[in-house]
Amino acid sequence: GLYRRAATVWMAAFRESHSQPERNNFLARREQCLRKSSKRAVSGDEWYLSGNYVGA
Repeated sequence: GLYRRAATVWMAAFRESHSQPERNNFLARREQCLRKSSKRAVSGDEWYLSGNYVGA
């Protein structure tokens, strides 16, 4: 979660900046954070199609 939060902060900085080199730097840093963030893969056992959940 920290890398995703950092990516959000970099995007906020990007939106506030008016300098093109600075904006490019912010986007590059944001991309680095998004690449480093853990991408959690959901297995088929963790979700159910509508009507298929029986409950425990």
